[in-house]
Amino acid sequence: MNTGGSPAKEPNISEWRRRTVGNLTSTFRFGKANDAPVLPDTTGQYQLAQYEVNQLPKPTIRRPTSRYRARSRASARTPPDAHLLMRVS
Repeated sequence: MNTGGSPAKEPNISEWRRRTVGNLTSTFRFGKANDAPVLPDTTGQYQLAQYEVNQLPKPTIRRPTSRYRARSRASARTPPDAHLLMRVS
């Protein structure tokens, strides 16, 4: 643990990088707290979007769905393009 006040040496950081970018603590801005920005009111846009969504037609099912039927074992063993891989002598 580094308690002497000197920066810790990370072997993966080159001296050039240390000179160029420093220790990057200035990016944290410890001195001043920033307030959150004031955002515009979006109530009207939200209500318009809700209205438009409610005007869309309800989804319909065009045909009754059927249960999934597994392929037969013979077709499962033979790929559909197996004839392309077969050699003809």
